[in-house]
Amino acid sequence: MGRKRWLVSWIGNADHEAAEGTRPEHPGPIATALKAADRFDRVVLLTNYPKPRSSKFCKWLAATARYPESSVVLSAVRLDSPIDYAEIYRCVSEQLIGLSLPSDDVDVTFHLSPGTPAMAAIWIILSKTRFPAGLIQTSTQRGLEAVDFPFDLAGDFLPEYLKRNSARMSRLVERADPLAPEFDRIIHACDAMREQVRMARRMAAHDVPVLILGETGTGKELFAEAIHAASSRAAGPFIAVNCGAIPPELASSELFGHKRGAFTGASSDRKGHFQEAQGGTLFLDEVGELPLDSQVRLLRALQAREVTPLGGQPG
Repeated sequence: MGRKRWLVSWIGNADHEAAEGTRPEHPGPIATALKAADRFDRVVLLTNYPKPRSSKFCKWLAATARYPESSVVLSAVRLDSPIDYAEIYRCVSEQLIGLSLPSDDVDVTFHLSPGTPAMAAIWIILSKTRFPAGLIQTSTQRGLEAVDFPFDLAGDFLPEYLKRNSARMSRLVERADPLAPEFDRIIHACDAMREQVRMARRMAAHDVPVLILGETGTGKELFAEAIHAASSRAAGPFIAVNCGAIPPELASSELFGHKRGAFTGASSDRKGHFQEAQGGTLFLDEVGELPLDSQVRLLRALQAREVTPLGGQPG
């Protein structure tokens, strides 16, 4: 069975007006997209207008675009303001999670044109982070267009994110107590390694993510074990995961877990490594070998300190 194609969009005023006959010259952004694009298996429409008005639009849309009414799904979303970015982000994220997205079986497309500029901005942010998706837009002049937004989160944002935090890390290192006998297992003689041990000893005193760089065989896991043993999380589990050994299609499930029915073969709930390491330390070896969608989820977990199992709620 092939992957399903879903279109997700807000309903805009121009869409309503097209259905109500006040704009007979143009069918509106959503109908334009459905007529021009390859057929979608499901059309999910969010509305902050009165639900009866949007329900009438959905029936008109199905008839106009020749879609079964059952494939056009309406969800009423209450927004205090259609230009409140934080509120839109929260509401849309809740809706997408409720749809069990992201899903390995579904290719999602977000329609940017209906709604306010703030709504469009949130679609772009979500498509590049928590809910990978394609982007489209429509206009009276150019019809349907795919939106090419070449933004690589790992390549464009992560290096800058690490750079911004380097000064903070340096301040932590300078303030902390260097005494930590757990590092005595790391045998070294050169000044460069002595400096790395000194920094790691100080970092162990703080509840922050630590990036350990080094070639294979240089003792990255040994450093991670020592940092864990010297930290306030020492009583918790230490879990080491070789990311390069995880099949790409299972990476997100292995790290973040899944709920029953989240994908084909998910017959029961499963805890991911993040949940298993709760209260302790999770050491991810060869993290660069993870597929890009799992790297996006990983960055989200580090930033927000929350983990979303596939098909589940953040926690």
